[in-house]
Amino acid sequence: YEIQEHITDPYLYLAAARGSWKSTFLTIGVPVWEVAKDSDITNVILSYERQMAVKQLLGIKNQCERSPLLHQCWPDTFYSPQEHRSKLTDRWNLYAGMFVKRDLKSSDPTFAAYGFIEGIPTGMHFNRLTVDDPVTLDNSATIESIEKVQAGFRMLNGIRDRERKTVMRVVTTRYDVNDLSKGILEDKRYHHIVRPAEVDSNGTAQFDGIPVFR
Repeated sequence: YEIQEHITDPYLYLAAARGSWKSTFLTIGVPVWEVAKDSDITNVILSYERQMAVKQLLGIKNQCERSPLLHQCWPDTFYSPQEHRSKLTDRWNLYAGMFVKRDLKSSDPTFAAYGFIEGIPTGMHFNRLTVDDPVTLDNSATIESIEKVQAGFRMLNGIRDRERKTVMRVVTTRYDVNDLSKGILEDKRYHHIVRPAEVDSNGTAQFDGIPVFR
């Protein structure tokens, strides 16, 4: 419910433990829901490595291909399962990008996935940026690797849509007190949704408190 209430916020941050379905809701479900309402929206999923982002994009691909309801409710936007099986190739690709039916005259795909450390796409601009799992146990192990993630995150401003309002969403799990979340939690532009792993007797986040979800 809190995600829905703040879905139009220009900056949204969601932190929760692994296995909390945060990517299912915010990285897969929300983009499909928004495109159903506005087929000209362009989405990009950005993870530390591209293969991690492509894994989330595969969730969107499967939903669009296997759900006949999407085509039945929005036939001017989504292809039918039969159309997917018969002819969609060059404009429905995990690595080249996936396009729905739309009026937008742009080469920017409806859905795409990239690794923001390996290389941000040049010449593309998106109005929905979802940064999913930017921090891992490996890239938070040293000061140098933490700084590398932070530098790559700052570069994402270059692919924001210059004509339409761009929404930035960060979906993450914290691994270190100085990781990417530290700066985002201090950034007043973001609405922060934090599901703590440990709480006090009132349910408020607390280090060394009552374990809720490890």
